[in-house]
Amino acid sequence: MADYVDDAEYAVEPVSDPEKLEIATHMLMASPPGQFWEVLTDIRKLLPEGLLDDERAQEVAKAYNAQEGVIAEVGDHNAVLASEGAVTGGGFKDSLGGGVFAVDHVATQVTGEGPAVGDAEEAAADPALEEQRQALQEALEEYRASHFSVAEKSAACVFENDGGGGLVAYVSARKHNLRNWWSGTWSGRYTVAVGAGSAEVCGAITVRGHYFENGNIQLQTSKQVGAKTVAFTSPKSLAEAAVAYIKESESALHEGLEEMYDRMPGVTLRSMRRTKPITADSFTWNVAKIRMRNTLAQAATSK
Repeated sequence: MADYVDDAEYAVEPVSDPEKLEIATHMLMASPPGQFWEVLTDIRKLLPEGLLDDERAQEVAKAYNAQEGVIAEVGDHNAVLASEGAVTGGGFKDSLGGGVFAVDHVATQVTGEGPAVGDAEEAAADPALEEQRQALQEALEEYRASHFSVAEKSAACVFENDGGGGLVAYVSARKHNLRNWWSGTWSGRYTVAVGAGSAEVCGAITVRGHYFENGNIQLQTSKQVGAKTVAFTSPKSLAEAAVAYIKESESALHEGLEEMYDRMPGVTLRSMRRTKPITADSFTWNVAKIRMRNTLAQAATSK
C-alpha cells in the first residue's frame, strides 16, 4: 500500500501581483539587443490583464535604455538615452543638436521637441564646462562617424556628470537583423574628471550579441577602462587627448575579440566536441557526398 502524502506539505504559494511585476521587470531588463518590445509583448500575455500597464512599461524601458545605451533618432542625428541626459518632466538633453526632446521609451521614438517637455534652464550646461563639453562632443562625433560607419545606428553624446562633476561621454552603436535571427550592440561610457590643466579619463565598454536561429546564444563582454590622466592646454586639446584614449581602449577590445574568434574554430570549438562521433568514423564535410547518400537512402526506403 502506498504511503499517504500530505498535499499541503507541497502546496505552492500563490505569486502576488507585486512579485509578478518584479519577475517581469527582471526579464525585461535582461532583454536581448533590439528585442525589448518582443519580450514585453510576450510577458504581457503571461500576466493578468492591465498589470503591466503603459506607465510601468515606460519606467522599465527608460531604465533599460539607460542601461544598454539605446539610441533614438532626433531629427537628422541620433542621441543616446543616457540617464545623465534626463531632465525634469521626462525630457532629454540633445547634446549634439541642443535643446530638449521627449521620447517614447518603449518604442524609442522621439515624440516632441522644445522646452515644453522639460526644463530648458536645466538643459543648459554649466558655463564653466560648456566649452570643454562642446569640444569633446565634436571630437567624439568625428570618432563615431569614422569608426562605426557600418552600424545600423550609432551615436556619440557628452553630458555633464551629475554624479561627480566633470563630463560623461557615450559612444553607442547597434546592428540588428531580427529577420535573420541576430542582433548586437556596442556601448562605451566614459567619465572625464576635469581639473586644472589635466583630466582623468576612465570608463567601461559593453558588447552584447544575440543569435537565436534554432537556439538561443548570447554573448556579453564588459571591459573596464582604467583611469588615465591626460594633460591639456585648451578645450580642443582636452577633447583630442580624451578621444585618443577612448579610441585606443575600444580598438584594443575589438582586436582582442577578433583574435579570440579567429582561434575558436581551431581550439575552443574543437575542444567542445568529440573528435569523432560514436561510430568512430570521421565526419565528412563533402556536401555533395552527403546529398548523394541521403538520395540513395530515400530511394531505398521508397521501394
